[in-house]
Amino acid sequence: MMKEVLFGLFFLFIAINCDAQINKTNKDGVLLPHIDFSFQWPTLDLAQRFGASNAIGVGLDYMTNKNWIFGGDWSLMFGNQVNEDVLSGLRGKDGNVLGNDLYFGEVSLKQRGMTASVYIGKLFPLFKSNTRSGIKVSIGTGFFQHNIKMQDDIGSLNQVLGDYKGGYDRLSRGIQINEFIGYQHLGKNRLMNFQIGMEFYQGFTKNIRAINYNTKTSETNLRNDFLYGLKASWYLPFYIGEKGEDLYY
Repeated sequence: MMKEVLFGLFFLFIAINCDAQINKTNKDGVLLPHIDFSFQWPTLDLAQRFGASNAIGVGLDYMTNKNWIFGGDWSLMFGNQVNEDVLSGLRGKDGNVLGNDLYFGEVSLKQRGMTASVYIGKLFPLFKSNTRSGIKVSIGTGFFQHNIKMQDDIGSLNQVLGDYKGGYDRLSRGIQINEFIGYQHLGKNRLMNFQIGMEFYQGFTKNIRAINYNTKTSETNLRNDFLYGLKASWYLPFYIGEKGEDLYY
């Protein structure tokens, strides 16, 4: 389902760009709404809990006529590798969890999370023929959250549902610092508008739950939840005219 949504948005943006007007100057301010997709690898404390993950998001940048960039974005993280067995306290000697119907419960652990950022950056053109394309660097800050989702499709385990899930989900929140370096391209013919590069997050979070049920302990330490990844974005640029009142896309 996620792949179909991404491909649909991709071709929608191409169709819109093909019909767009051409701003021949390409020298004024530019609004850059975008959709993003990332593949990420965790490090430090985050790697103790999760494996590699994906993220999909949206954002909006404003690029000045001097190629300074001011923007913000939001992303949703998701993954299938969880390294902590938060259900260990419910497992029998055979490793299974007994469900409500006295049969083995069917539950899987997933990674979920989100980030929200504001940032400032700069574009360094590589070619005089296109001053809107080149090496982009940015630094920002914002919000970071992650948790373990217990996916119980048939509702076989009351122990992890409703108010009880807080004892297992390890919900952690905090601030983050993020950086990006990569290549941005805004095509003069409006057919190709994208960026691709490496992103880095340094999250400083805390578990907000009072107690972890399987260990019967509380987590009070500050976590160093770092990750890095490959990020690709697709832009739909809106060019502001020289008089500040004309808008081209």
